[in-house]
Amino acid sequence: MHVLLVLLLITSQVAFAKPVFNIQNWLTKNGARVLFSEAHELPMVDILVIFDAGSARDGNNFGLATFTSSMLDSGTKTLTADQVADKFEQIGAQFGASTGYDITSISLRSLTESKILDDALQTFIAVLTVPAFSQHEFDRVQKQILVGIQAQKQYPASIAAEKFSKQLYGDFPYSHPNSGTEAAIVALKPADLIKFHQTYYAAKNAIVINVNLT
Repeated sequence: MHVLLVLLLITSQVAFAKPVFNIQNWLTKNGARVLFSEAHELPMVDILVIFDAGSARDGNNFGLATFTSSMLDSGTKTLTADQVADKFEQIGAQFGASTGYDITSISLRSLTESKILDDALQTFIAVLTVPAFSQHEFDRVQKQILVGIQAQKQYPASIAAEKFSKQLYGDFPYSHPNSGTEAAIVALKPADLIKFHQTYYAAKNAIVINVNLT
């Protein structure tokens, strides 16, 4: 990933702090690239994990990448969606996930107090590595996505943007919206999300950006 993009990602996560340029980087044993920077403004840590798992990887399953990232905090192998939300809320940690054409980014913001950070990281790692993709939560998120797609059809700007992308990109993956199409979303199954997660949410496919504000 271009260094400038990495710097922009870091500064966007800590816009309230001074620009951070002293960046250390290394590769973990399992192949993830880590970029680390330390500042001394607030007792907080921002972690951003970036995967090469954007909607350009959807293939013909338009919306698959976005659907997958939308379900990460909808339960793990041992926690329900409500329990995941409660764990983050109880310690004041913030979790986020978003998918663009090229990447999916997963974020965590937490205080650096040992117990709080340990709990936040434990839940964050579980959400990132062992999401459940249960049928119940799949059905719920699927309905939300379909409602969102329907809502976009009410906005001329969204319709125009979609048509423009199709004309501009043709058969290239950028031609379809990140949220997918109704037909594609309806056709997806939990197994499709599980396969996508196993394929693209891998350490060798990740960049980990850690900004420690302690």
